[in-house]
Amino acid sequence: MVKEQQTTEVVVVGAGPAGTTCAYQLRKAGIECLLLDQAEFPRDKICGGGLTTKAYTLLAKLMPDFKYDYQSIKKVKVKMGNTVFEFEPADELRIVSRKVFDYELLQQYLQAGGQFKRGSFARYDVQPDGRILVTLKSGQQILCNYLVGADGANSRVRNQMKGTTAKILCLEQYVEKSKDAVEIELSSEKFNKGYYYLFPGVDYDVVGFGDQHTTIEGFRQILAERGIKETKLRGIS
Repeated sequence: MVKEQQTTEVVVVGAGPAGTTCAYQLRKAGIECLLLDQAEFPRDKICGGGLTTKAYTLLAKLMPDFKYDYQSIKKVKVKMGNTVFEFEPADELRIVSRKVFDYELLQQYLQAGGQFKRGSFARYDVQPDGRILVTLKSGQQILCNYLVGADGANSRVRNQMKGTTAKILCLEQYVEKSKDAVEIELSSEKFNKGYYYLFPGVDYDVVGFGDQHTTIEGFRQILAERGIKETKLRGIS
């Protein structure tokens, strides 16, 4: 039984930087938009929090008045198998706290008159007239003309559109600030189509690991091998 139904022009699923910035641009253009996310903000996010030059340059053009705190990083170390590359990018990398950064982006969107709803996307159905009916896990339905899936690596929108895709399990923890370079280790025999990273942040460093078959025990072993004390593991699949 349908609990409630509303109508809007665009539904954007996922209130991370991509979804919120998209919704913000729609509102600035005068287009009715509903931004949807299952989380209550501010919320933690499993992510190193790195902004590339292209990302923060584009953000400055799209939201010229938006100010945010970040850690400037000018060293990168990448390991692929037994090969290690160390270099200094032409431009700085910026490391942000996703909990703070995403929340402040959301405030920009709300101040522009945007609508935000907390809810978990379940599915969508294309109607005979071409409109899209979005159904939430709560049973609520939203009728729209356009649907934007910005709900991350394990996107439910994309999975329905493209069929079931392989999911990745990501584990992460915060550690005391001690590094001045981004460290990345890509696919190897140890990491099955996955990666390890360390991002020096504003208030703490972030270490993380993800692949299709990782386990908490596997992540603990990776931390131990690098001499990193386990604190509070955070994860999402």
